Amino acid sequence: MLLQLQLELHGLLHPDCLPVGRKPPCPECGNPGFHWPKVIILNAASLPTEVDVFRHRQGWATVIVSERFVEAVNRLGLDGVTFQELETR
Repeated sequence: MLLQLQLELHGLLHPDCLPVGRKPPCPECGNPGFHWPKVIILNAASLPTEVDVFRHRQGWATVIVSERFVEAVNRLGLDGVTFQELETR
């Protein structure tokens, strides 16, 4: 049996990592109208405190996890996944 993980959408990019003069998102599909930044800075006020793993609202293919999640993975000795720390403002 295979199951698909359903992750909620949360969080926004901080304005400091977005291009200046960008167009507003598409009203039909929500496409932000810019390429995903190379340096990701998350808007701290938009991040959930009760969820440990979620997809990013503006880059839905990006999975964000909490420090608690990373600690649990390390404690259980799970492998095959790497984590990159992200800045928040």
